[in-house]
Amino acid sequence: MRNRRHPRFRLSDRDQEILSLLANKVPILSLRQIADTFFAGDKGNAVRALSRLLTRQLLRSQPLSARTPPTLSAPLAVWYPGKDQPSPTSLSFRLCRRWAQQGIRPRQCYSIGSRYGSLTGIDTPGGLKRPVQASHELAMADLYLHYHADRPVEAKYWLAEQAYRRGHWQDRLISLDGSSFALGGQ
Repeated sequence: MRNRRHPRFRLSDRDQEILSLLANKVPILSLRQIADTFFAGDKGNAVRALSRLLTRQLLRSQPLSARTPPTLSAPLAVWYPGKDQPSPTSLSFRLCRRWAQQGIRPRQCYSIGSRYGSLTGIDTPGGLKRPVQASHELAMADLYLHYHADRPVEAKYWLAEQAYRRGHWQDRLISLDGSSFALGGQ
């Protein structure tokens, strides 16, 4: 006899990729980031697909106020061992100026829901403990999504900050504060 209270639910490959990304790579994604990455920019289709995951508590939705992450066009500094280090003061000034130009606005963000951890056995707190970190986390998500699209081999080794709370994180250390390291100083 079929249980009518909990009908069967099949996750699409795209649903699984979104959930895996939020569980293992970035703690939050904005609706724009999800729509651009998985739905060719169509927010309507993204909202419909995400609502299925929300109703089953695999995702949770949270309105956050955050700065729009700056466009990723080129690195602000490149350094190779044996070469002169970039000036931290100059780099800090450029970063502060770049972020100050970005406006703060409300946006709908998504994170792992309460049922996902119980179904997978992964400790996934989901969401942000400090909403003031939303701008940082969305910028790290943009950086990861850039790697995901343009450098998928390196993106595979990205380790999210939330993974440090799990045991044996030192064995999987590839990323530090969302900064991906590549061979050859790139």
